[in-house]
Amino acid sequence: MQVLADSNTSVMEQSGIGHISMADQSYPSTSGNTIFQTQNGTNNFSGATQLNNTQKSVINHIQIGNRNTSVSLEQENSNTVTLTILQSGGGNLFAAIQLDSQDSAFNLLQTGSDNQSSLTHIDATSNHSVQLQQGNQNSLNATQIQGFNNSITTNQLGSNNSCTINK
Repeated sequence: MQVLADSNTSVMEQSGIGHISMADQSYPSTSGNTIFQTQNGTNNFSGATQLNNTQKSVINHIQIGNRNTSVSLEQENSNTVTLTILQSGGGNLFAAIQLDSQDSAFNLLQTGSDNQSSLTHIDATSNHSVQLQQGNQNSLNATQIQGFNNSITTNQLGSNNSCTINK
């Protein structure tokens, strides 16, 4: 865990074995940010980063089960953005980037096994994404670039569903 700027907070809670949790808030130009990482089960991985001028932003990541992975939970040059992820089950994979964004939020719930999701906000203002993956082997990619006040809501129920959204 790297926390350099005075007003950033990182909280990690782990129950079980084999978890890896990383938080990086080491850029001096970041402030007022929070990272929460909770892992329960076995062999879960969570990596979260708040970089370059990110202000008043939150990453909240909860993993329950086995072999859940979240990589590239990244907020860069963003203000008041939120990323909330709950992974429950096994083998779920998630990646997210919020770059040059303001007042935007991602919310993801993955339950089941072997689901994959990728969410991206680039130069986005007041954009919101809500994703639900419930079942097995679902795939979701959602991207919002240079958008204002956009909303994406996706529900994947069952198995082997695939969805790509670009706004």
